[in-house]
Amino acid sequence: MAFFRKCKTCASNVACDRKASISDAIKGLGITTLTHRCSGYSPMFSPGDNLWVKTLDHAHPTRVGYDDGSDDEAATDCIFPAHFCAFTKAGRAIVFIEPGAKDRDDEDFSFEPIPGREGFCSVALSIGRSRLGIESRRDGKTEMCRGCSRPLGAICPECTNNAGY
Repeated sequence: MAFFRKCKTCASNVACDRKASISDAIKGLGITTLTHRCSGYSPMFSPGDNLWVKTLDHAHPTRVGYDDGSDDEAATDCIFPAHFCAFTKAGRAIVFIEPGAKDRDDEDFSFEPIPGREGFCSVALSIGRSRLGIESRRDGKTEMCRGCSRPLGAICPECTNNAGY
């Protein structure tokens, strides 16, 4: 079975007639990965979509949670509100989580971005083996800045559209 790169980020990737017909045409040829142009492609997310993202919280190691084996302290699964920005070439999602955003299940914990990333995270499109990624959609859509891909009104040292800069 071939892996269709373009289909991974398509909203109709499960029930697609074009994917089925291409798959039948290349069956037995030894093709394992395929990149193609599709007239029926529609992205599953568009910039500004509001999401819930499950990620690891290394900042609060005292919480009981998932041990990723990276150090002696356990990291915890947290679910934060995020805004979709773009897809990567590898088929992951770039999302923006506002620094200081509160965990959905435990208001005592807030998002602390990795230094240098300023709230941008690369996450899986769905929760799979790693248990991390986009969990679900939230209501609404947020207007995003075309220059820096942050939600309008978010603090950004690069743009002049924010108050205080």
